[in-house]
Amino acid sequence: MNGPRHRIFSPITRAGRASGQRGAAVFVVMLVVTLLTGLGIFAVRSASLSTMASGFNRQLTQTHYVADYAVLAMVGELGLNAQVHSTNMTSGGSTQCVGFAELVAADKTPSCAQYGYGELNALAQTYSSQELLQPPTGTYPATVVPGSLGASPLEGDMRIEVTDWHPAWPILPGNDATKGQLGYAMVTVSAIGLVRPNPTGMAAGTWDTASATAAGVESSRAHVVLGPILMSN
Repeated sequence: MNGPRHRIFSPITRAGRASGQRGAAVFVVMLVVTLLTGLGIFAVRSASLSTMASGFNRQLTQTHYVADYAVLAMVGELGLNAQVHSTNMTSGGSTQCVGFAELVAADKTPSCAQYGYGELNALAQTYSSQELLQPPTGTYPATVVPGSLGASPLEGDMRIEVTDWHPAWPILPGNDATKGQLGYAMVTVSAIGLVRPNPTGMAAGTWDTASATAAGVESSRAHVVLGPILMSN
């Protein structure tokens, strides 16, 4: 009866096997390092996307309020000087409003009133000695004092168009049902609000491609009743 057989390996054979095992170990280590590196890059990218999304959401909110602010500022001005603006529109006004581009091209002559941030800001300074949007002051970020849009170097701009003047109908309660000298009119206030980066302190209305591509834009509209105003016959 034969006993168990034992295989005898030479030192050269053992060294060859050990060398092969070292190659497999290096492959496993590199695979783990690559996997951990990929997970790290994914985590960093996810964190940056979250920060970017937060910034975009903040800019969207600011742009929304700038557009609403433009409408409210124009409505306030119409309430204070309803007769002036009504007369301006019924006597011709401007024909350069964006919403009337096709009508003007078709030889129509609609009237509108246009206002930018400069005009409304000047009116605000006349009435209250305050600017519509306060810019940040100081050196960013060490000694900056936040402005209306925060501490970041951002600029708000707006464009307003007042269009569609027509006598208000139905007659407002409490007023003469017959056509008299005093009455009410309705207009449409369309505003475009814009918020863009402004690291170099550019003046409002200055074109800059870099900041334009990062700008947030929103439109807002309101129908406003003017009066009592002197109606033309």
